[in-house]
Amino acid sequence: MIVNVDAAKLANALEDFYRATGINLNLMDTDFVPLGHHTLVHNGYCSAIQGMPKGKAACGKSDRALLEKCRQSRQTEIHVCHAGLIDIAFPVEYEDRIIAYILMGQIKKGTDFSALSNYLSGLSLNVTKLESCYNELTSYDDTMINSVKNLAVMLTRY
Repeated sequence: MIVNVDAAKLANALEDFYRATGINLNLMDTDFVPLGHHTLVHNGYCSAIQGMPKGKAACGKSDRALLEKCRQSRQTEIHVCHAGLIDIAFPVEYEDRIIAYILMGQIKKGTDFSALSNYLSGLSLNVTKLESCYNELTSYDDTMINSVKNLAVMLTRY
């Protein structure tokens, strides 16, 4: 199925969403390959983790698992990534077929850094630096996360 998409409009909508929420978005095709329309700005916390091959691989595995779950359910899916942050995946549908996915994330949910030790074990990172980067992240509560999710769902329907 070929769907005509106004790439400039889509890019603007995704950029506006990022500016309004500060939350990263990535548009993925049905094989989970980025389509180039994204606002992926790595924060210091994620950059430190992805700066190591083991951390980068864990991020990719975590994203893939979430997208697979979204594909299976055909619903919005939320999970806590391997580094303790919230990620959300949304199917983008056209004429009752999934044509893409939006992956958003790197959302901190008011968790104390010490609670993340089990997520980060085995990554051999400078814990002091990582904690400092983590503490710089904006913290979202359940209400904000749900509001952002609802806005993103509206965006996928647009």
